[in-house]
Amino acid sequence: MRRIFRFLKAYWNYLLYGDQVTFDEYVRRLTICRDCDCIDIEKYQCKKCGCFMDKKCKMNTEHCVDEKW
Repeated sequence: MRRIFRFLKAYWNYLLYGDQVTFDEYVRRLTICRDCDCIDIEKYQCKKCGCFMDKKCKMNTEHCVDEKW
């Protein structure tokens, strides 16, 4: 339930204030996530926050929970 609430909050912030990051920034963020040991590569989901990183990395209003990007 907490994960759904966090997603809705993140999506709401994105709709109100956000935009997509540039392609280069998106690739940079995904590369950092891919090399992290907290990622489930099969689902491309962070084990700490539960977010799907291919979606989260596109939003300029979002950030890594470990503050890596």
